[in-house]
Amino acid sequence: MPSWKLFSPDSSKGFSLVELLVAMTIGSVMCAMAVGGILANRKLYQHDLARTRLTQNLRSSMEYLGVNIREAGENLPLSVPAVELINGINGASDELIVRRSMIDEVLKLCQPIAAGSGVSRVYFAHIGEEAGCTFDTNLQNYSAWRDYRIEQGGTVSVYIYDPYSQLGEFFKITGEDQQISSLALIRNGGAFVNSYSVGQSALFLMEEWHFRVGDDWEGDPVFQIIENDDVANPKNVTHGLTSFQVRIFKTDGTVVEEFSRTDQWVDIASIEVTISGREIVSDAQHTEIASTYSARFFPRNILSH
Repeated sequence: MPSWKLFSPDSSKGFSLVELLVAMTIGSVMCAMAVGGILANRKLYQHDLARTRLTQNLRSSMEYLGVNIREAGENLPLSVPAVELINGINGASDELIVRRSMIDEVLKLCQPIAAGSGVSRVYFAHIGEEAGCTFDTNLQNYSAWRDYRIEQGGTVSVYIYDPYSQLGEFFKITGEDQQISSLALIRNGGAFVNSYSVGQSALFLMEEWHFRVGDDWEGDPVFQIIENDDVANPKNVTHGLTSFQVRIFKTDGTVVEEFSRTDQWVDIASIEVTISGREIVSDAQHTEIASTYSARFFPRNILSH
């Protein structure tokens, strides 16, 4: 039969107090190392996530800029400014404006417009006016503009520009008016800011993109686009952009940081864009990660002139 050995309180088998303390110390150290490793990996993950998000924001902004810069000047004559660059004061972010016409057909203004007037009809064909304003020669233009407006949902923005005064502005049209001796665009209200003369001023189905760094509703920096001079409703594109710098390289070898309406956009060799951004890591130290991207683009419609 098996022999059973009773446990005795004074038995020498088991752990001593010292051994328990040593075991607890070793266990605590191992737990601390495990927790430290987990926290280190979490911090590394947060940094990688912030860096990836920042890189994606900068790249997407640069790609969007590149597409629009390359399309600048499409269907525009040399007399209409396709590119404008506003230099930021004391190192502040620059502002870049690019324009293109959406269709080939350009309308000639055939009745003068006075500043402050709220005319509901903008005529581009009218009997008794100068050459280019005849009814028959504008029927094709009338059809092209009507078809485009309908395709866009019924209301489109039109840009009127006088190359002599170098003044221009956007207004919206909701239709066209065809009479026996005249053709006109129907405006949706509002008054003209500038005066426009017959023989100089022209009408374009134009898109304008105004790129800048602004603030969102929380006051954080954001890359913005203003479409068709709608300054009251900028579109926030990318958060985290802190700097937007632009330089224009001209065909004569000069480099400028400002480009106005009086400058010839066909003299542009390339446009260099440098954007910087930052991301705040959601760690205890709120670490800031910063990055910068640069690229050059060529407005390909220069080759058409």
